Amino acid sequence: MKLKYKFMIQKVGDHYMAVDTTGQNSDFKGIVKLNETGKFIFEVLKEDTKFNDLVDKVAKEFDGSREEIENSCIDFCTALQLKGIITED
Repeated sequence: MKLKYKFMIQKVGDHYMAVDTTGQNSDFKGIVKLNETGKFIFEVLKEDTKFNDLVDKVAKEFDGSREEIENSCIDFCTALQLKGIITED
């Protein structure tokens, strides 16, 4: 899976905002508000990444059990898929 579009990520206060810079995303119009973990996942998903590899990278970077991290990644990636932001090849 990977991001379908190029996003610019900016830090705003305690969060990050990701904006599609291509203007080609007809399914999603707006800004994605991210925390530190979400920003990290966005950075990983700039390149084609298998789900298990994503979970491994998040687990190395952040604290939590493997199960918690995997469940969080499932929830986050599902939300991105529903918004048309990522593709699964």
